[in-house]
Amino acid sequence: MLHRALCLLLFAFPLAAQQPVASPARPAPPVAHGFQISGTVIHALNGEPMAGVEVVVAPTGKRDDFHTMVTDANGRFLFRDVAPGKYILAAKHRGFPQQLFEGHGPFSTAIVVGAGKNSEDLAFRLKPEGSISGRITDEQDDPVRAASVMLFVRNVESGEHTINLQLRALTDDQGGYHFGHLPAGSYYVAVSARPWYAVNDHAVSMGRSSASASAGENPELDVAYPTTYYRQTIEPEQANPIRLNWGDRLTADIMLHAVPALHLRLTNQNPGSQNPNSQNPNSQNPISQNQDSAAGFEEAMLKQTLLGGTEVFVETQTVSIAPNTIEISGVPPGHYDLSVVTANEKNGVGTSSSRHQTVNVSSSGDVDPSRGSELAAISGTVIFESQQGPLPDASLQFHSHESGQYFDAPVSANGGFDLPEVHPGRYDIVLLNSGDLALKSISAVGAKVAGETVEIAGPGRVHLALIASKGNGRLEGVVLRGDKPLGGAMVVLVPRDPANNWSLFRRDQSDSDGTFELSTVMPGAYTLLAIENGWELEWANPAVLESYLPQGQPVQMEAGSRLKINIKSVPLHGTADNPSPTK
Repeated sequence: MLHRALCLLLFAFPLAAQQPVASPARPAPPVAHGFQISGTVIHALNGEPMAGVEVVVAPTGKRDDFHTMVTDANGRFLFRDVAPGKYILAAKHRGFPQQLFEGHGPFSTAIVVGAGKNSEDLAFRLKPEGSISGRITDEQDDPVRAASVMLFVRNVESGEHTINLQLRALTDDQGGYHFGHLPAGSYYVAVSARPWYAVNDHAVSMGRSSASASAGENPELDVAYPTTYYRQTIEPEQANPIRLNWGDRLTADIMLHAVPALHLRLTNQNPGSQNPNSQNPNSQNPISQNQDSAAGFEEAMLKQTLLGGTEVFVETQTVSIAPNTIEISGVPPGHYDLSVVTANEKNGVGTSSSRHQTVNVSSSGDVDPSRGSELAAISGTVIFESQQGPLPDASLQFHSHESGQYFDAPVSANGGFDLPEVHPGRYDIVLLNSGDLALKSISAVGAKVAGETVEIAGPGRVHLALIASKGNGRLEGVVLRGDKPLGGAMVVLVPRDPANNWSLFRRDQSDSDGTFELSTVMPGAYTLLAIENGWELEWANPAVLESYLPQGQPVQMEAGSRLKINIKSVPLHGTADNPSPTK
């Protein structure tokens, strides 16, 4: 059962401090139904019963009607007089993150109550949270204060293995940082900082003298810290994964090494243009309109691509050093995206353009800003079929195949949207916050469309025309292992041409009686799969799916279809000797 809200509402109450009791916090329903939900909360690592755990139960369709109790000395919980239906079961305890019963990300196994259903003597295995802590120091083992520490996690939430930025923290006065309340998983730690004593003056690298430049008097102050990953590498590909098991308390210390800061000089190729009075929010010395400023330049920025395609702005200084010339100083060696915005004037009308180029900065020197290219600009409209009135929170999410990044574009009341700067590549498009509406068709001018995927070849304007309709197909059934229902299986509805139809996938987790439900399914041809223990599987990777699809069941969904299908479970492929294929 999919629970997108992760039951946050169910935990809007303080952790109980009283002695364990075996009665609901709310009165039982006045009508006696004769059914119960009962079981034992067990420590997932040592198998011991856990007393004092808050357990919550609520109907899947009415989560605000929840009941709460605390496990007794033997870890037991009991909810009496429960009406037939499906229920969310959740628990939490100090040192244990809030968890759904047999939860896997946004999915869990709902407890089915009724005649012939087994809702008693459940074993709720509660997993302890983990943490990653460490200390950031310099070469002298002195603490680096206010360093930005980033925690990345590797997961398969999007259907293929990706690495995403999850948390940020600043180091304290001792250089320490801490990431707590972490589930098991593979993590990476990176740190970005600037030496507190650094003075990056343009006079140092460009061979000019400056009596007042402290960096010029002492070049050792003209330094920078490259972004550094655990363990001790500045290359994202060489970052060391940290495997965190449930309950682990791991340490990841990182030492930063100051290196000579580099300086990039940009000369305007159009000195006759006008420079509006604008500022670069990412520069300590923004370019402004004065006699010394470089005419035509509005701003110049460096972005660095970190693990998983995450882009961050680099803290540098941008100053005007001569007519039509600016300098970016304080740059650590590395690979960057250089963005230069130039103002232009034609017939008294001012415009600006942005050009991007990839630069591998290994030494100071000149960069030709005209070598960059403009990015693509996407705009378009969404037509909502059979929808009365606007959808105020609707938005489009563009998922990049190349970088794994997500870009959101709000949809206006009249259906318009705009994404001003997008790198060329392939993008999946998903409609969000739209109720039961989903994208029905995509057409494009200036780009190619394959299924639900848009391919942008280069710079220029792309116009998309999207049609959204009610994805009102519904597929339900029972997962079977042999002739018995199986709970906890991953159910995947795979569209034809999975490489280009990511938004058409549907997933669920089978409930305690093996039932599953897939809703808002768009018309089309699919293959239905039920995979045991498949939650780490790349469920949208065509290469991985290739060995599973022949064991699935073909499904043809029409508009408004209501299908019931029982599906045999498939064991997870791969062992230590025969691993599953990976991307």
